Amino acid sequence: MSDAFAAVLSELQEGAGQGWTGAIRERGRAAFRALGLPNQRHEDWKYTSVRPIERRSFKLAPAGAADEAPGPLPALDSLPALGYGERAPLGLVFVDGQLAARSGTAPQGVTVLSLAEAVAGGHPAVRTCIEANGVGQSNGFTALNTAQLADGAAILIEEGVQVEHPIHLLFAASGADDRAVQPRNVFWLGAGANAHITEHYTALADGTYFTNNVTNVVLADGAALEHTRLQTESRKAFHVASIEVRQSEGTQYTNHALSVGAALARYDINTEFAAPNGSCALNGLYLGSARQHVDFHIRTFHNHPHCTSRQYYKGVLDGSARGVFNGQVHVLPSAQKSDAQQANHNLLLSRNTEIDTKPQLEIYADDVRCAHGTTVGQLDEQMLFYLRSRGIPEPQARGLLTYGFAHDVVERIPIEGLRQHIEHVLIEILPYGKELKELV
Repeated sequence: MSDAFAAVLSELQEGAGQGWTGAIRERGRAAFRALGLPNQRHEDWKYTSVRPIERRSFKLAPAGAADEAPGPLPALDSLPALGYGERAPLGLVFVDGQLAARSGTAPQGVTVLSLAEAVAGGHPAVRTCIEANGVGQSNGFTALNTAQLADGAAILIEEGVQVEHPIHLLFAASGADDRAVQPRNVFWLGAGANAHITEHYTALADGTYFTNNVTNVVLADGAALEHTRLQTESRKAFHVASIEVRQSEGTQYTNHALSVGAALARYDINTEFAAPNGSCALNGLYLGSARQHVDFHIRTFHNHPHCTSRQYYKGVLDGSARGVFNGQVHVLPSAQKSDAQQANHNLLLSRNTEIDTKPQLEIYADDVRCAHGTTVGQLDEQMLFYLRSRGIPEPQARGLLTYGFAHDVVERIPIEGLRQHIEHVLIEILPYGKELKELV
């Protein structure tokens, strides 16, 4: 264990607390002492080194950190980055992991609180969510987050409630150097409930800090969740995230993930069919330039029959960026009639970029439909020639082809305003973005 994180663990020891949360924090501390941070000898971290994180001396965000944020705090109902148009979002704003503002009034049957408020209020679904997939001991980062278990968002939706408006959770980093922020989010949807939740991670200043997030999702029978996750943190920051999803019978879970910021970004998304007749669609787009490193590790567990899963991820890499995609589907003998599809496509815009892609199927049932595929390539020279022959200058042509490749993932997001905002982010980030504005 690095000295820096031993110091963080020492800080956590002081706030153990009592009751079930104190017991879970202690289990997290024990797991972190045993696991430490992962290294490249671990197969799942073979292509991603966390040494840049270990070299820093991170400190936990102090109480009242939100009051230190530079400038006025963002407001959910006015922040342009939300892009919801006329549909005012319901949700929360966190600064350095601490609740700073809230927007809208939750309808009957919907609870939108900070995790600390939900725990203090004795909401039993919070504990259900955190313990449904263990207590975050799958690797050192999830164990470290569990050892803190301080704050984050708690979205609890009662049986049969259809949430018409989107719920937006904004996590803004103050940008203070060497600050560690570890939000824990819990989403619980009762039987037949339906909602769209967006997590947006961004920065108020360009600093070198560390975000370590865990989100636990539990869907009761027949529930449906559309879950969008947008990461536009500082290009100097480190972002590690884990999403754990447990699906009951007849549930639908859809995840849209866009990764743009951070010097190093790592995502672990684990979904489990805990009953038959579920469906899961995981869509992702990662953009990297300069020396950015982005890593997606996806696992879908087919434990019961008649379940359908889709993994569809695309990457656009430029400069000396490096991408990693590891998609896994596990089909147990009990999961007959499973239908699983995987696809990972990558566009490399520079000779110095690198992608390690590894879609995997692990099948122990014989009556299934499973397929996977991956592609790695550059811009199509014939398409580039075609556009140029129609009078489009080369920079605009390259930008248009790159945008078209990436937009395939973005157009799957159902909320028009949010989708339009992400399209704007793409145009700003992608190479030849200025030229592209003239055509899109």
